[in-house]
Amino acid sequence: MAGLESDADLESYLQTFGEKVVADGNEIWGIYDSNYLEVLGMAATGPVLAVRTMDVAAATEGITVTICGVAYEVVEIQAGVQFTFLRLKTI
Repeated sequence: MAGLESDADLESYLQTFGEKVVADGNEIWGIYDSNYLEVLGMAATGPVLAVRTMDVAAATEGITVTICGVAYEVVEIQAGVQFTFLRLKTI
């Protein structure tokens, strides 16, 4: 992602295009996609939440994420340098 070089840039991006969510009891910003499709590797559909890696550095599979009042379980964590993708399953 070109242009998102600082934590402030990344936070501004998430506040512009994302929404506040609760991950394991902590309020953070994330971008929710209800129909994620992975192009490389195995194709799959299902909800995914993109968040700053630093906001979920200690997250583990099985934690609860609440988005717009709907609770999800994290079933897979795909950590990156700036963004981490949390694959979700409705609880």
